[in-house]
Amino acid sequence: MADNGDERPQLHIPHPPDIDQGVQAFLWAIVLGFLIWLFLMGIGSSVAFATVIGALATAGIFFAVRIFGEEQLGRTPGDGR
Repeated sequence: MADNGDERPQLHIPHPPDIDQGVQAFLWAIVLGFLIWLFLMGIGSSVAFATVIGALATAGIFFAVRIFGEEQLGRTPGDGR
């Protein structure tokens, strides 16, 4: 194949930005806690009960995602690193 001098630069595929684990945990907790609150309101719970349970669920989800949600890509268990 002849070189015609038409060399195009390779296309750069953008990657999503790195988001800190704490920010990810906070976002998951807020969204899922709000959905739990909406569900409780939808089934006829009182506002106070739904708010308390939603807040407790939000805190629990935050800590669960913060502690157990980190995934180290490219590493498999037992690979010796």
